[in-house]
Amino acid sequence: MEKSLDELFKVEQEKLKHFNDYKKDIRWALESWQLKTFFPSSLRYSFVVLLHIHVEQNLHKICELISQINKLPIKEKDLKGDIIERFVKYFDKFLSIKITEFTKWPKVIELSKIRNCIVHTGGEIDKSKDLKYLEDLIRKTDLLDSSSQKTLRRIIIKRDYCMILTAGMRDFFYDILKFLNFPISNDVNKN
Repeated sequence: MEKSLDELFKVEQEKLKHFNDYKKDIRWALESWQLKTFFPSSLRYSFVVLLHIHVEQNLHKICELISQINKLPIKEKDLKGDIIERFVKYFDKFLSIKITEFTKWPKVIELSKIRNCIVHTGGEIDKSKDLKYLEDLIRKTDLLDSSSQKTLRRIIIKRDYCMILTAGMRDFFYDILKFLNFPISNDVNKN
């Protein structure tokens, strides 16, 4: 999808050749903001939210499978908290597995906190209940940033960050399935 934005950028630049300098400047001021900021940001925010939904659904499915296989009297949905908290409790209580000790668990938390910032504050870091975590995360990676406006600091997700999050979630689920001795398809290639 990012490549489509690159192509759209080129198309819009080509259209400018037909305008005089004044109109070209005005049009490009409007178009460049959309192409450089609005569309990429919206695309990446949406991707993070969709990836989080995918993670939640798969955590729920794993808990359901474990419940069915082990004929457990309590289901994950009977526990309190969001799906991630319930998943941790479920694994700990019924399987004596500390899921938080899995190497990719921090990526799940990272995804969750970024998603919460996007969904609950529109990406505004200063309004997030995870302000310190997000500021530390932004400092630690060059794939995230925050806008430099004093009155409105938004989280900026850079192009490659979505791929890194996706790989982290893939590896997390791969590790869980492997740990549980669930069959893993041959086409899953963990790099």
